[in-house]
Amino acid sequence: NGSRNLPVVMWCTPPGLHVVEDFITAEQEQVLIHFLDRQPWSRQYRPRRWQLYGTQFDYQKRKVDHERHRPIPQEIQQIADLLVQRDVVPVVPNQILINEYMPGQGIVPHVDDIIFEEHIVSLSLCASVVFEFTLPGARSHHPQPSSLLSIYRQLMPRRSVFIMQGDARYTWTHGLPSVTEDTWNGDTWARERE
Repeated sequence: NGSRNLPVVMWCTPPGLHVVEDFITAEQEQVLIHFLDRQPWSRQYRPRRWQLYGTQFDYQKRKVDHERHRPIPQEIQQIADLLVQRDVVPVVPNQILINEYMPGQGIVPHVDDIIFEEHIVSLSLCASVVFEFTLPGARSHHPQPSSLLSIYRQLMPRRSVFIMQGDARYTWTHGLPSVTEDTWNGDTWARERE
């Protein structure tokens, strides 16, 4: 699979979606990547690898597991603290999920479980990617195909964060297409993991 060339109806930004570019420096990114690569990865949800810190969530039962808590390492906590220091979110996150998406991997459009807090924050490491936000049930006015959904595409530059709250958090789905290349404003680049 290469990049997707779908007809897309552009909406205004989903209310409650914010992007903060260059949230961390290249040096901070390299320190964090080096740290994460030395930690154990779970492959419970193949094919992607992930790490979960802080409050544990049982994805099978769809609830918080209060019996388990994995401490957030200092290397990650420093980044979480920056979110509050820079007024990105009002409280320090109590759960950190690290997902690794290799070229060709993505995540299906979804709305994060209501059990989580109001703010969902994502930090892009290793590469810039294009996320897709879909307003469920909305149809475009484009005559072909009639099932075309209204989609908003958002560039997530490397080392940037995006924050979802309000409608962007609870109404619009968000997903990462399973592609080997991303395209934004006519530029195409290979999705890579350094």
